[in-house]
Amino acid sequence: MLKEDYAIQDELITSRLHSLFEKSAKRWYYGIRQTNGKNTSSWWKQEIITKWANDAW
Repeated sequence: MLKEDYAIQDELITSRLHSLFEKSAKRWYYGIRQTNGKNTSSWWKQEIITKWANDAW
């Protein structure tokens, strides 16, 4: 699914990211958010890909 498919505002997407993660992923999310502040959904998408995308998925 793409952000454009649903015409959802960027602020709504980024405000709900925390609910997607559990355990170590949630700790990672809060650490990145504390370090980098609020960012766009595109920025978060790239950070998630960089951190979690690997052959196991």
